[in-house]
Amino acid sequence: MCPDLFNQESRPVDHRAVTGPPAAARRPSAFPATDLRRFFRENQAYKGFRCPFRAVEGGWEPDFSNRYFTEDIPYGLCVYKGLAELAGVSVPAIDEILIWAQTHMGKEYIQDHSVDARDLRETGCPQRYGILSVATLKDVYE
Repeated sequence: MCPDLFNQESRPVDHRAVTGPPAAARRPSAFPATDLRRFFRENQAYKGFRCPFRAVEGGWEPDFSNRYFTEDIPYGLCVYKGLAELAGVSVPAIDEILIWAQTHMGKEYIQDHSVDARDLRETGCPQRYGILSVATLKDVYE
């Protein structure tokens, strides 16, 4: 169940509706929804996308200075975490990813499963802007 932030109703989420990039950037009939691996591997919208790794002695490791980490973590996952916190929704998978990433990045985006942490100002979380409730968030966007 996924809560609706504005009317507090809950409704089931159809995971089949999550199909990737906007329709203009993909050919829907070319990839059945059941073949997600093929979708990402062959879709032109993802051509050239590579996971940011760097060579180290004995192999490879993630490059935590790459924008996929320095931008997508604080202005992606942290925003989702902040919104979930406002709605009172637990997001343990996001927490786990943020804890892992912040450890390697030398950052503190969450502490005790809250975005009220040392580096909050470096994120796009609503809490950074003083938005501390769903009601305030709704007021901002009305």
